[in-house]
Amino acid sequence: MNSSSLLDLNLANNKIQFVSRNGRGFIYNLHSLRELSMTGCGLGEGTSPRGNRSNLQGLVYTLTKSKLGSLKKLRLMNNRLSILPVALLNALPSLEALYLGNNTISEIPKNLFLKTPDLRVIDLSFNRIRTVSIETTDQFDKLASRHSIKVNLTSNPFYCDCALVGFISWMHQTRNITIVNNVTYKCTASQSGPLSGRSIINLIPKYLGCSSTSRGTGLRLPYAGLVVIVVVLSLLVMTVMYLNRRGIARHCTELQNARKGRVEERDRPCVALPYSEVTSTIS
Repeated sequence: MNSSSLLDLNLANNKIQFVSRNGRGFIYNLHSLRELSMTGCGLGEGTSPRGNRSNLQGLVYTLTKSKLGSLKKLRLMNNRLSILPVALLNALPSLEALYLGNNTISEIPKNLFLKTPDLRVIDLSFNRIRTVSIETTDQFDKLASRHSIKVNLTSNPFYCDCALVGFISWMHQTRNITIVNNVTYKCTASQSGPLSGRSIINLIPKYLGCSSTSRGTGLRLPYAGLVVIVVVLSLLVMTVMYLNRRGIARHCTELQNARKGRVEERDRPCVALPYSEVTSTIS
């Protein structure tokens, strides 16, 4: 296929069990392509005769070599993707919407969105994500610093422990990001105890067995740094006051005595002079 004017390529439900790494790629030279759909094509873990991940590796190779610099939307829903190679997105610098719903993805790699600064829609619904790290939310925030974005993590089996607290805190604090259906996010049903099936949006650290200082409480570095500075300064002030407590006490006593003297001077009664003294003073 070599049509440089093609804008939209829909290969959905073709059961592509293997994407060959031989040659230049089956979508080579589609410089004008804006949308590519490979939904329901069996990509990722599966029955490929070349190995479980060979077809995904072939796809990464194909996208890398195909020079799809204009691609805006990539749809890979309903596949068997369990991993997300960073190279997959590095080859798509103009990508604005990424649809990965209904796969078996369990984590979001570091720097996954580093080379896709225009990304606005990230659909990771119906996957196997158990927690969202601060590194991942930082990636979202970096994208949101450029423009509004939409993140969909609906129906993932979140495991509610201290590692998830940072994500919960982030959902309350974040700006310029739409977190789709976040009120429906729940602790995985496979988690034993009272948290099973519970909505995560209003969970607080003590419900998860975490102290307020536990790792993953969601304090961002600037806020955490500010708290540390305030605490240190408070301790320094208290230490200085303790070491100089005698001088401070003496100074307070002097101030009290001075104030007392002024009060006594103000309240002292006036004494009338004899008439003869008054007239002699005037004359």
